[in-house]
Amino acid sequence: MRLPHVPIAEEADFAVIDVPFDTGVTFRAGARFAPEAIRSNSVLLKPYNIALDIDIFKYCSGYDFGDLPIVPGFIEDSYEFISLIAFRKKLDA
Repeated sequence: MRLPHVPIAEEADFAVIDVPFDTGVTFRAGARFAPEAIRSNSVLLKPYNIALDIDIFKYCSGYDFGDLPIVPGFIEDSYEFISLIAFRKKLDA
């Protein structure tokens, strides 16, 4: 959707947060490639809808947070990190 990439959470109406994670599967892994495929294909989307005659970004703001840095092979750690980001808690380094 040609959203601006903002690596630090900001105030907005929505954010696209990609989770390239497929460590827990045993068959047909590959879901980790979905966020990049969606981002690449969303370049074709336009903010203006001709049928509804509406420009969505006049009413709401959003940004692309990017991919979460998931570590393959560590399911529990990845789940914890995902939930920390999803609930906007601070990471203790």
